[in-house]
Amino acid sequence: MIPVIPAAIRNNPFYAGGCDAKCEPERRIKLYYLYRLLNLAVSRFKWEGLPDEIQPYYLEQILLWNGAALFVYDKNVQMYAVKQLSLGGMPDIYGVPDIRLGYTPSAETQIEEYNKLESVVVWDKPILYPNYDALDIFADRLTKCHLTSDLNLVAHRTPLAITGTEQQRLTMSNVIDKLFSWVPVLKFKQGAWDGDQVKTLDLKAPLIFPETERVRQMIWAEALNFLGFEAYAQAKEERLTKQEGGGNMGGIEGERNVSLGLRERAAEQINNLFGLNVSVKFRSELPTQLNAPDYYAPDKGDGPEKPDGPEDTDGGEIDNE
Repeated sequence: MIPVIPAAIRNNPFYAGGCDAKCEPERRIKLYYLYRLLNLAVSRFKWEGLPDEIQPYYLEQILLWNGAALFVYDKNVQMYAVKQLSLGGMPDIYGVPDIRLGYTPSAETQIEEYNKLESVVVWDKPILYPNYDALDIFADRLTKCHLTSDLNLVAHRTPLAITGTEQQRLTMSNVIDKLFSWVPVLKFKQGAWDGDQVKTLDLKAPLIFPETERVRQMIWAEALNFLGFEAYAQAKEERLTKQEGGGNMGGIEGERNVSLGLRERAAEQINNLFGLNVSVKFRSELPTQLNAPDYYAPDKGDGPEKPDGPEDTDGGEIDNE
């Protein structure tokens, strides 16, 4: 599958590996989070009934990067196709231009002009702005938490700064390199380390790693909620109550329906225009409050029935020993 990444992103030195050594760790970590989010974004909807020649993930890639895609029957190849879209011409009463130019990354495919009687526009969101920028922001925030946690761990692994004379510079540099290379025992020639000239300074770095990890988990949950996945963003160590756990379900459902509703409308238009039987749904099978609301109705208690097991007779923890 040919990626449909815009040239402005593809040629960015930060993502293309053209940054210097100082930014390389940050680049790798950010790409780690960004690719995870991009893969989730293009996999969250399950298209059913599409013609075999159309790859659903390619359709979702176009929507991710461009915000809209064009579903057509390509007379040149006698098959259905999904193409990237460029709009032109006079706008209709809804402000949508009436000329639809469909194109693909293939150099062999010419740009074809379509109208609304022979094509269907698949929109990603009502506000025509691609999802990529938002996911890039989430990846940037996650990277900052990740780097902060790593830096704090290093500060506690070697919480000392070394000071010395200019003559001791090479020795101190070698010591630091060996420490960060996980050398268990440092060996020096006699006279190479002058204890009177080389001093250490206790940095007294506070342990903030647990807090930055909680923040990172909250940002990750927020990113999943943005994509329509159910994830709890509360940084609460004790067990959440039913009301607390379901408190953000409305927001998640809203985020999910922003994109799902437009895809369902596009599927209906495709079926009406081309006589197909296309449908789309959010790809999730977990028995959650959004996916299985009947389980969480008021008369159903806190959720699905628990499997048979040892009975808790004293109201405390069950002893299985």
